[in-house]
Amino acid sequence: MSEQPIYAAFDLDGTLFNGDCAELWLQFLRDQNWPGITPTIANCQQLMTQYDSGELDMLSYMTAWLKPLVGYSLLDVKALAQQFYASYVQHFYSQGIERVKWHQQQGHTTICISASPDFVVQAITNFLGFEHILGIEVELDEQKITGRVALPLCFQQGKTQLLEQRFGSQLDYSYSDSINDVSLLDMAQSAYVVNPNRQLQALATQKGWQILHWQG
Repeated sequence: MSEQPIYAAFDLDGTLFNGDCAELWLQFLRDQNWPGITPTIANCQQLMTQYDSGELDMLSYMTAWLKPLVGYSLLDVKALAQQFYASYVQHFYSQGIERVKWHQQQGHTTICISASPDFVVQAITNFLGFEHILGIEVELDEQKITGRVALPLCFQQGKTQLLEQRFGSQLDYSYSDSINDVSLLDMAQSAYVVNPNRQLQALATQKGWQILHWQG
């Protein structure tokens, strides 16, 4: 009988990556003089004010975020995402990279699970060799971006729903910096919070989750 796989799931933004790659993507498009990007940035920044409290309407955010890309082919956008990766790869925490590699050396199945759009997550984490990469799935029509996203959203409890659909209810390790990932942290036998804010640090202390401080 084969042994059960050991699963280690990592959030991306603020956990492995110093920043929010969805927000940085919008700044990247602004630097490319992308049509319609200025009102999109303003709209998304307004919506993101609800993120830290766990009250962000992610569906509204993604609708606004995708608006400048509607009608563009996924192939072209993926090529742009490779340029984005080259610009921001230095934002990864070295300790986070080391922790991913440690799990891989132990033979664990590593998963990156992010509330950022899937094509951005795939482009920016490809060098880490994750066995599985999950992000918010952008819907396509004839390989062109429609502006819609698939449900459940890979956000908050949607993350645990997607993990259970793909891998069952077993999760051995989870890593996150965000109060939005309480269900992901609760799901794991061993949970680690990375650079937590005061609210998440208090919850980690209460629940016995381990606290990590990563930089550079």
